[in-house]
Amino acid sequence: MKLPRTHQAAAGEPCLLVVSDFDGPHGAHRRLLARARARADADGLALAALLLAPGRQEGRSASNLRDAAMALRECGVEQLMIARAGSARARRIMAWPNVRQCMEADDEARMARSAQAVDAAVRAADFAAVQRLLERPLVVSGRVVHGRKLGRTLGFPTLNLRMPHGPRGLDGVYAVRVHGLAPSALPAVASVGIRPTVEDDGERLLEVHVLEPIAACYGKIVGVEFLKKLRDEVKLDGLEALEAAIGRDIIAASLYLG
Repeated sequence: MKLPRTHQAAAGEPCLLVVSDFDGPHGAHRRLLARARARADADGLALAALLLAPGRQEGRSASNLRDAAMALRECGVEQLMIARAGSARARRIMAWPNVRQCMEADDEARMARSAQAVDAAVRAADFAAVQRLLERPLVVSGRVVHGRKLGRTLGFPTLNLRMPHGPRGLDGVYAVRVHGLAPSALPAVASVGIRPTVEDDGERLLEVHVLEPIAACYGKIVGVEFLKKLRDEVKLDGLEALEAAIGRDIIAASLYLG
């Protein structure tokens, strides 16, 4: 099976391999990777990760693949391979017993509980809990792409980021901060979803209206840090109602962000 590599050490370098979905990665993943890092260092090995990605329609609870890869690199992973569900129709996976040698007895249960807790916290928009579980804020990153320019027409220009694979349960409108456009994060209001008032193609987008003037930034990679949910995504009765709702969202985000 061909494995796409997003980050790797020198070709052929011996490694210690950790296998997981690394959704987050959450705290249990980070503790496992810390032990794996120490074991790899003791044995003179590179630390590698095989990320088991979901199918294209499934999505992830707390990170897209770009964010997971960045977090794994921060945890000391030097080689990263990605295997997407559906590329091989495996029903069972077999491995030698010592494939689990870096894990403690309760690691598997702890990781399952952590994953469920992260998923529940994201769906509840409890971003303080998400930060405790991930040991970092919930940030979704992506490349700014061209959109229909409808927001600009309404007087609210947006940064558009495609996000077809997650995080799950995040659809709605939020007060956020945007990283990567200025030396410090910029206040903004963001909408995640399929834009039911103006579209019917089902494509999920992250649209961000920055509350301070910015230059055109198409092609740049930005990070959107989620802070507070303002409302659910709803289908409104036309563009006039949408314009009024966006105006209210901007006021609410501005009050929250100070």
